[in-house]
Amino acid sequence: MFILEESKLLTLSDEVLMMILGSLSTTDLIRTSRTCERLNYLCLDMKLMTSLINPPDDYESMMLVFNKCINKKTKVLSISSSNYPNRGYTSSISPSMLFNLNPIYSTLDSHHIPSALTRLHLIRQVLDGEFVRNITMFPKTLKALDLSGTNVKYIKEESHWFRDMSQHFTELEELTLKDCFWVTTHSLMAISKCAELTSLNMEGCANVGNSIPYCSLACFQGFPKLKYDG
Repeated sequence: MFILEESKLLTLSDEVLMMILGSLSTTDLIRTSRTCERLNYLCLDMKLMTSLINPPDDYESMMLVFNKCINKKTKVLSISSSNYPNRGYTSSISPSMLFNLNPIYSTLDSHHIPSALTRLHLIRQVLDGEFVRNITMFPKTLKALDLSGTNVKYIKEESHWFRDMSQHFTELEELTLKDCFWVTTHSLMAISKCAELTSLNMEGCANVGNSIPYCSLACFQGFPKLKYDG
């Protein structure tokens, strides 16, 4: 008769296990959480979820990240997709998941709302503009927002997607829109009003610069703290 022996790892105390788990990456924590009930409970401890960096980009993992991993102590969330053949991006993030980042729209309990989130990286994702209608749907606590390679689809007016962002993100210091081909010159007016913005990356935004008056006006009247390289 085959007898399944308990793993020696589980003979360790919770305190020792937490020390071991604290050295794992976000991907390894998520995978480990699926092994047994006890490790699931420990892996999802708030103290281990302060920085969620590049978890597996599949729907099941994203559900776990946005519904159970993020919490009031999470400061960094970085999601990156490797699927972008010919810019036909695929994304495992649904609008309802993104809504859970904002206390106004979230359906989570207060312990799982990321009220301390300061850095959000959504790399090579696909956002539905019919649901994510404005950049202000992201948490106002952000100091850094990276949307490199992300495509916002089905938005009627690209410039309106950035409307009122300066009033919403009062502490935003870094904005990365690299390879966001849907961003237009008209968006610069709203972005330029961000009082604390010191870093702006719009490399690869092919539709920015096609209106000299808007570019000139935004650069002349806005960007009070932006630092220029070179």
